Amino acid sequence: MDDLISRQKVIDTVEKIKIIAENELHDNEVLKTFNDVLNSLINIINLLPSTQSEPKRGKWIEAESQCGIKCSKCGYPVDDFCHSIDYIDLDYAPNYCPNCGRDMREE
Repeated sequence: MDDLISRQKVIDTVEKIKIIAENELHDNEVLKTFNDVLNSLINIINLLPSTQSEPKRGKWIEAESQCGIKCSKCGYPVDDFCHSIDYIDLDYAPNYCPNCGRDMREE
Protein backbone atom coordinates (compact mmCIF):
# COMPACT_ATOMS: atom_id res chain seq x y z
CA MET A 1 0.00 0.00 0.00
CA ASP A 2 1.29 3.46 -0.88
CA ASP A 3 1.81 6.11 1.76
CA LEU A 4 -0.08 9.35 1.37
CA ILE A 5 2.17 12.32 2.00
CA SER A 6 1.74 16.05 1.77
CA ARG A 7 2.98 17.49 -1.50
CA GLN A 8 3.64 20.83 0.23
CA LYS A 9 5.73 19.19 2.98
CA VAL A 10 7.93 17.53 0.34
CA ILE A 11 8.38 20.85 -1.46
CA ASP A 12 9.18 22.58 1.86
CA THR A 13 11.84 19.93 2.50
CA VAL A 14 13.39 20.53 -0.92
CA GLU A 15 13.38 24.27 -0.20
CA LYS A 16 15.24 23.61 3.07
CA ILE A 17 17.82 21.59 1.14
CA LYS A 18 18.29 24.59 -1.15
CA ILE A 19 18.99 26.82 1.87
CA ILE A 20 21.51 24.33 3.26
CA ALA A 21 23.21 24.14 -0.12
CA GLU A 22 23.49 27.93 -0.31
CA ASN A 23 25.32 27.89 3.03
CA GLU A 24 27.54 24.90 2.23
CA LEU A 25 28.38 25.12 -1.47
CA HIS A 26 30.87 27.86 -2.23
CA ASP A 27 31.29 27.19 -5.94
CA ASN A 28 28.66 29.35 -7.66
CA GLU A 29 28.56 27.16 -10.75
CA VAL A 30 27.90 24.03 -8.69
CA LEU A 31 25.31 25.87 -6.59
CA LYS A 32 23.48 27.09 -9.69
CA THR A 33 23.40 23.58 -11.17
CA PHE A 34 22.24 22.10 -7.85
CA ASN A 35 19.47 24.69 -7.53
CA ASP A 36 18.40 24.01 -11.12
CA VAL A 37 18.11 20.32 -10.30
CA LEU A 38 16.09 21.05 -7.15
CA ASN A 39 13.79 23.43 -9.04
CA SER A 40 13.22 20.71 -11.63
CA LEU A 41 12.43 18.29 -8.81
CA ILE A 42 9.83 20.72 -7.41
CA ASN A 43 8.27 21.00 -10.87
CA ILE A 44 8.08 17.21 -11.13
CA ILE A 45 6.52 16.97 -7.66
CA ASN A 46 3.87 19.49 -8.70
CA LEU A 47 3.05 17.41 -11.79
CA LEU A 48 2.49 14.17 -9.86
CA PRO A 49 -1.14 13.09 -9.73
CA SER A 50 -2.96 13.61 -6.48
CA THR A 51 -5.17 11.09 -4.81
CA GLN A 52 -8.10 11.44 -2.51
CA SER A 53 -7.84 9.16 0.47
CA GLU A 54 -10.84 7.60 2.09
CA PRO A 55 -10.98 8.31 5.81
CA LYS A 56 -10.02 5.35 7.91
CA ARG A 57 -13.09 4.47 9.88
CA GLY A 58 -13.76 2.55 13.03
CA LYS A 59 -16.54 2.42 15.53
CA TRP A 60 -16.88 2.51 19.26
CA ILE A 61 -17.67 -0.89 20.73
CA GLU A 62 -18.39 -1.91 24.28
CA ALA A 63 -15.26 -2.44 26.34
CA GLU A 64 -14.73 -4.89 29.15
CA SER A 65 -15.01 -2.11 31.75
CA GLN A 66 -18.48 -1.41 33.08
CA CYS A 67 -18.90 2.05 31.54
CA GLY A 68 -16.35 2.00 28.78
CA ILE A 69 -16.02 1.81 25.06
CA LYS A 70 -13.04 0.97 22.88
CA CYS A 71 -11.93 1.51 19.31
CA SER A 72 -12.90 -1.38 17.05
CA LYS A 73 -9.57 -1.15 15.22
CA CYS A 74 -6.86 -0.54 17.83
CA GLY A 75 -8.73 -1.42 21.03
CA TYR A 76 -7.97 1.91 22.73
CA PRO A 77 -10.32 2.20 25.74
CA VAL A 78 -12.32 5.29 26.66
CA ASP A 79 -14.29 5.27 29.92
CA ASP A 80 -17.24 7.09 31.48
CA PHE A 81 -19.93 6.87 28.82
CA CYS A 82 -22.65 5.26 30.95
CA HIS A 83 -25.85 6.99 31.93
CA SER A 84 -27.01 3.84 33.65
CA ILE A 85 -25.52 0.46 34.28
CA ASP A 86 -27.07 -0.94 31.09
CA TYR A 87 -26.81 2.00 28.70
CA ILE A 88 -23.67 3.40 27.06
CA ASP A 89 -24.30 6.81 25.47
CA LEU A 90 -22.25 7.12 22.28
CA ASP A 91 -23.65 10.59 21.55
CA TYR A 92 -20.89 12.05 23.71
CA ALA A 93 -18.11 9.76 22.56
CA PRO A 94 -15.18 11.37 20.70
CA ASN A 95 -15.51 11.66 16.92
CA TYR A 96 -11.99 10.28 16.48
CA CYS A 97 -10.02 7.64 18.31
CA PRO A 98 -7.40 9.49 20.37
CA ASN A 99 -4.93 6.64 19.78
CA CYS A 100 -5.11 5.71 16.07
CA GLY A 101 -7.03 8.71 14.73
CA ARG A 102 -9.76 6.72 13.03
CA ASP A 103 -12.98 8.54 12.24
CA MET A 104 -15.66 7.11 14.53
CA ARG A 105 -18.58 9.07 13.11
CA GLU A 106 -21.31 7.31 11.18
CA GLU A 107 -21.10 7.73 7.41
